[in-house]
Amino acid sequence: MRYPSSNCEATKAFCEIADARIIWGGDKTIETFRSFRTNPRCIDINFSDRYSIAIIDARKVLQADEAEMEKLARDFFNDTYLMDQNACSSPQFILWSHDNATARHRFWNAVDCEAQKRYPLQAAVSVDKYVQLCEDAILREDAQKLIWQSGFVCRVDLRSLPQEITELRGKGGYFYECALQELSELAKVLTKKVQTIGVYGVEPQQILQVIIENGCKGVDRIVPIGKALDIDVIWDGYDLIGSLSRIIT
Repeated sequence: MRYPSSNCEATKAFCEIADARIIWGGDKTIETFRSFRTNPRCIDINFSDRYSIAIIDARKVLQADEAEMEKLARDFFNDTYLMDQNACSSPQFILWSHDNATARHRFWNAVDCEAQKRYPLQAAVSVDKYVQLCEDAILREDAQKLIWQSGFVCRVDLRSLPQEITELRGKGGYFYECALQELSELAKVLTKKVQTIGVYGVEPQQILQVIIENGCKGVDRIVPIGKALDIDVIWDGYDLIGSLSRIIT
């Protein structure tokens, strides 16, 4: 059944009889639904605002043949452009392990080629990206380079990993990036807001070790680039089947 989100009376009526609610729509939606009366045993699974990143090992980019580069660009496109970076699992911030300027150039050129083939760039999106680029040029003191690449790829290169990365968001091919000196640096930014880490050339176990050793509260998934949008019965750390089931013993 579908009805307009503005129909609060219908929502209230459903909430009063629900045994379980999956609330998907971000922090504001969750706050609204929590104001509605529910039965005492109603189970809520809340999907709040989340943020995702990607980590790429520059050495693997340099070693990749052309077929592998095309696949990487295609996979990255699927994680980002298909949902205009609006998906909670779409990476907004790209971190470079063993950073190398040639590797960056090769990767972004491949992404640009893929985007030009598949992404229907709208004039309004281009304007929004240009405005955001100008704002970052004026306001972000840590931005060391801003790159406008054919309109399909826009990049803001930061000098170092900022403390609050979840404020850095783009759409339509607007990305933030910086070099990562050590994987241990991740510990300061993996807050509860961080959901997915997409990786290429980096062993997930290494990232998991950083999370465990530093008691990081964030990260629900570590997946290969290209798998960020793959939804499973376990999402945001919730076992959906188990959470929505009542077990009789």
